[in-house]
Amino acid sequence: MDTQSNKIKLQNLISLLIIFFGFLLLVLNITFESEPGAVPLFIVIVGTGYYLYIKKRGNMLSELSTIIKKPISILQYALSTALLSALLLIIPLTAKIISDEMKWSIFDFFAAWSLIFTASFTYRLASKNVNNITYKAAIALSVFSGLFLIWSNLAVGLIGNENNPINWVYPGVLAIGTLGAIVTRLQPRGMAIVLFIMAFSHLIISALALIAGMQYAPESSVTEILAVNGFFAFLWTASGLLFLNTVKEDANSKV
Repeated sequence: MDTQSNKIKLQNLISLLIIFFGFLLLVLNITFESEPGAVPLFIVIVGTGYYLYIKKRGNMLSELSTIIKKPISILQYALSTALLSALLLIIPLTAKIISDEMKWSIFDFFAAWSLIFTASFTYRLASKNVNNITYKAAIALSVFSGLFLIWSNLAVGLIGNENNPINWVYPGVLAIGTLGAIVTRLQPRGMAIVLFIMAFSHLIISALALIAGMQYAPESSVTEILAVNGFFAFLWTASGLLFLNTVKEDANSKV
């Protein structure tokens, strides 16, 4: 019975996602093309038809709320996170509609959704079975620091502008974190070491940028290069210290 109920809830969530993305594309089409377009209307119709087809007893909003608050499977985590991430795009979409200064394209909206979804999904999965608040804070700070690094690097570039080739080294910092998380299996002590290495990598990047003469670029300076890399080094170090504090808390709880 529970399995069947969960299946119905999942189907309802999928249909709602289809309808929501259809409406989102509809608004984007009207904003950019001044017409709704056949594809968004078709997606909305398909989503609505799918929901009516699988609709069973119970309140859809109540079921959706349950899946969002207490997802069971990885698929439910992914779908609920996808929906919440899309809802956040209402803010920039509203700005796009009411202001000509908002220059986002459809690609920008998709890129923003992808980044928010990836960070949120990673955090939810990594912390789903964790009760320690400090550990959750460490995961949150590290994950969303990574989100901020990629977002700002894509938007304006951390050194010079977004077209500066040296900015391609920053995804490498996140690659260190991702590989480290896999190798250490998110164990606090191991993650602390990984994050300290990530912090140190920003010092190396700063040195390489200065040696390459990036401080002479119009959009950059010695102060800016040191400040931006120092800022992210601070965030990674703070995350590492939180993980170390988790180790101490676990040791104290066993005494």
